[in-house]
Amino acid sequence: MIVLSLLFCLTPVVIAFILISILWPDRTPTRWGLPLKVCLALGVGLGLLSCIYFLQLSLFGASRRGIISTQIALLAILIGVFFYKRRSLSAERAVDPEGEPVPDSVFGRILAVLLVIAFIGAVLSFLFISLKKPHGDWDAWAVYNMKARFLFRAGDHWRDLFTAPMEWSGPDYPLLIPTALAACWMLLGTETQVVPALVAGLFTLAVIVVAAWTVTALRGKTQGSLAALVLLGTPYLITHGADQYSDIPIGFFFLATLALLNLHDGLSKPDSGFLVLAGMTAGLSVWTKNEGFLFVIAILVSQFVITVPRMGFKPYLKQLRFFGAGLLPILLVVIYFKITISAHSGLLFPEEGPGFFAKLTGNEEDRGEDDELTFQARDAESIRDWRSGL
Repeated sequence: MIVLSLLFCLTPVVIAFILISILWPDRTPTRWGLPLKVCLALGVGLGLLSCIYFLQLSLFGASRRGIISTQIALLAILIGVFFYKRRSLSAERAVDPEGEPVPDSVFGRILAVLLVIAFIGAVLSFLFISLKKPHGDWDAWAVYNMKARFLFRAGDHWRDLFTAPMEWSGPDYPLLIPTALAACWMLLGTETQVVPALVAGLFTLAVIVVAAWTVTALRGKTQGSLAALVLLGTPYLITHGADQYSDIPIGFFFLATLALLNLHDGLSKPDSGFLVLAGMTAGLSVWTKNEGFLFVIAILVSQFVITVPRMGFKPYLKQLRFFGAGLLPILLVVIYFKITISAHSGLLFPEEGPGFFAKLTGNEEDRGEDDELTFQARDAESIRDWRSGL
């Protein structure tokens, strides 16, 4: 039974891997392959599981059998599409251009040793922090993990999470992390602290591998190794990953989007698959944190500035169409949540924190301290009212 539950938890990653393989351009160098696909599948798989669980929860109610059946149906469909695509491909394959030769020098061996040392140090640091703080730091246990437990335990009363006096927990925050954790607990049949820590660790590892492998594909093995070494030696990344902060998952989706767009530009013959995947990861960033909306706008504007002067307006519209094909389904889930479930309907202008225009004009410093005291007082009052009603 335990093995079967674990297989159900791995199914979303398999679904995402097959989906990525279907969309992955066929005429790509082999060095762009497996490790990058697997790490992209980790994040995309958890994101898709989150969307499926949320839609099922809001439309039909929590059901372990329902979410398993949905996964099996998706898996069967994607497997069929994958093999149909394989059969329809021509026998002609792209020749893998020779990249940078594997360093066989003193510098290459030193770099390999440093990578091993840095990786071991990062893993030990992550484990130490996770054991010391199994529930994560403030944002994790007060917001994201708390919401996941509420969704998992509350049954038909899960919507109470988004009503007063729960306002202090940010009811308008997107739900990728809470719903992904709750879905994993449902598939496992039990609530365990291992799941949030494992999800945080997978996102942290995926950030490092996606960055390093993308740089390797575009600039060579030495530069990719240096990129990995820089990230492994960044305490902020490892610490915040172990703290189970949502900054690491949204950072992964930001990075994955940029990596896929750069890989698209690096193809000798551009293919739409990378654009669809980039739209999907950009959409999942919106489903992770509100900052994802601004990221999507920044991507659209930057692509316009880069593409139109060089290639014209028509190619930009073509790219936008494929990017939107991956973005729109996820964006519709977020909009549905914002309109029908969340207590706040603000998209780019949430109520918490300094005002949007105050940030633009640089006046947030003048009001930041007063706002913080106001938020603390409001949260404390909400918590007292909640406890008094128990």
